Amino acid sequence: MVTGTLSLTATAAILVAVALTSLAPPAAANDESKALLAFRNGFEDPHGILDWVPNMVDPCTWVRVECNDDNRVTQLQLRDLNLSGRLAPELGTLEKLQYM
Repeated sequence: MVTGTLSLTATAAILVAVALTSLAPPAAANDESKALLAFRNGFEDPHGILDWVPNMVDPCTWVRVECNDDNRVTQLQLRDLNLSGRLAPELGTLEKLQYM
C-alpha cells in the first residue's frame, strides 16, 4: 500500500512540475520584455498609454505590442502617443521588430 501511495505522490509531483513548466514564458519573451521596459523607461509618456507592467513577462499581451506566431515582438504601435525621450539600445535585441 505504501508503494501505491508513493507512486501516486510521485505522479502528482511530476504533473504539477510539467504544468508549471508549460506556464512559464519562453526565454525570448522575457528578454524582449526587458528590452521593451528599458525602452519605456527612457520615454516620457504624457498620456500613460504604455502602462507595461514588469511582472507581466509576456510582452505579446501588452498594449500596443504586436507579435508573430512565435510570440516574438514584431511591431510597436506608437503613433500619436506624443512620446519624448531617447531610444534605448536594448531595442536592438528585438530581432523580429519591423515597425515602430
